[in-house]
Amino acid sequence: MNKGQLRKWIFSLMLIGQAIVAQGTFEFNKKFINCEEKWVVLPMSKDSSYVYGFVYIDTQAGLTIDIRGSFKMDAQDKLVSIKENTTSRIVHRLEPNTMQVAIFPEEKFAALQITKTPEWLAVYKTDENTVQRFFRKGFVYNAWNECALGLSFLEKAQKLNPAYKGLVTELAFSYNCAGRYSDAIKILEQSLQENPADAYTHKELIYAQTKSGQMDKAIVSCQRSLKVCKDQTYAAENSFQVLHAYFTNKDHSNFDKWLASNHELFNKDKRFLPIIEQMKNQVKN
Repeated sequence: MNKGQLRKWIFSLMLIGQAIVAQGTFEFNKKFINCEEKWVVLPMSKDSSYVYGFVYIDTQAGLTIDIRGSFKMDAQDKLVSIKENTTSRIVHRLEPNTMQVAIFPEEKFAALQITKTPEWLAVYKTDENTVQRFFRKGFVYNAWNECALGLSFLEKAQKLNPAYKGLVTELAFSYNCAGRYSDAIKILEQSLQENPADAYTHKELIYAQTKSGQMDKAIVSCQRSLKVCKDQTYAAENSFQVLHAYFTNKDHSNFDKWLASNHELFNKDKRFLPIIEQMKNQVKN
């Protein structure tokens, strides 16, 4: 195991294993995505120490934390036993998770000899206010299910370059997340006129159609995507969206028909089989 793998493994253990809720100074009520460009403290580890670092968005890597070091608190709520990373930066890409962290109080910055904004952050902000930056930030916030914030950045990107690659589908993702299905359908249908074989566009369109009750159109979209898309990554997921809509509507007859006609897709992509089994039992009730 090399040093990079070891650090990744240690950080994974922190994310999974630290569940102690700290008392006093720190309030662990924030997700990493809500702490962009802020110093954060991770929950107390078994040795009563706290790991701290700075959260930011790297345009290439996404949401990232720069681990600065660790410290402990004494009985008088003062920082002690500070361990600082001075020889090299320990940087970790943050995948979406539910871990709760605390924002480090500004009044304690001096104790750690940190400033509100690290000097090195400037390197990651050279593309500020560009379509690339706005798109990437929107993408990251969407990935963490913070779609309202994601949409705010994507709309800024749209003003700069509405034809930017991937922007339409990411906007549609935000709209779908917010329940704005008609808005999603409008831009997705326009996008498919220009690029009719884009699998992700079909996926978002079918989702919007099923959620808005346009079942006939969703079925046509499923059939079309199977014919025109070389990328069949979302084929089973698309069919599942139709099946789930029938389940939600307690349409037992169409549920059974759709399941029978799409069983090969679900058998190829077995992710949905356990859920389908549960649905089969419940749709009859």
